[in-house]
Amino acid sequence: MYNCIILGSGRSGTSMAAGLLAKSGYFMGNNLIPPRPANPKGFFESAQINRDINEVLMRPLLPEMVSGHGWLKILPYDTLIPKNATAVRRIKTMVAKQPFCYKDPRFCYTLPAWIPHVPRTKILCVFRHPASTATSIVRECNTAKYLRALPMDIPTALRIWCAMYGRIVHTLRSQGSWMFVHYNQLFEKDTLDEIKGFLELDTIDYSFPEKRLIRPQPDVNLTKNATNLYTTLCELSNR
Repeated sequence: MYNCIILGSGRSGTSMAAGLLAKSGYFMGNNLIPPRPANPKGFFESAQINRDINEVLMRPLLPEMVSGHGWLKILPYDTLIPKNATAVRRIKTMVAKQPFCYKDPRFCYTLPAWIPHVPRTKILCVFRHPASTATSIVRECNTAKYLRALPMDIPTALRIWCAMYGRIVHTLRSQGSWMFVHYNQLFEKDTLDEIKGFLELDTIDYSFPEKRLIRPQPDVNLTKNATNLYTTLCELSNR
């Protein structure tokens, strides 16, 4: 059984992927973020990972960052994460709790700080059509109380999507063992079998994905960068 890190832009299906694994025997962190309408079945994220480690790692690069907003920030592909002794101590504490499965969109930026300390770990990257993700990000910013003061529109949300997956495609995927999964593939038994085999699990929750939660894909004009990245991700997922 391999440890697992789940990453991808927020609102792309990473919570669904984590929910598949929630009954597989993984430690996912203490005091997981409770469900709310945006994710009625849960987020499977812990403030120990998001706030206490990943946002601490990002803060020197984004000094204006408001707590909790790190998953909506944009960093260049080649950004180097500064060394942070406090964060490293916390990482070592969290990765000692094996087997672990940690999920956070911020890993799209902070993964290099984790890689030297994560033994026997595989990486699951989940993505969705950028139009669907961008629309969902805007909806979340309009409804979640902690985000209502954050200006967000479709073009900005698409830039966030491109920044995160661009960094994965161009910089991060050479580090570690990766599996790429399209959101729609999470409803296919063959894909769930592949995830189970990839992580060498005894069990996976096949009943967790529910097609009733799928929203129609909106009509959004994509940038060339978003289109090219999405094509690459689809190829990596064999879609």
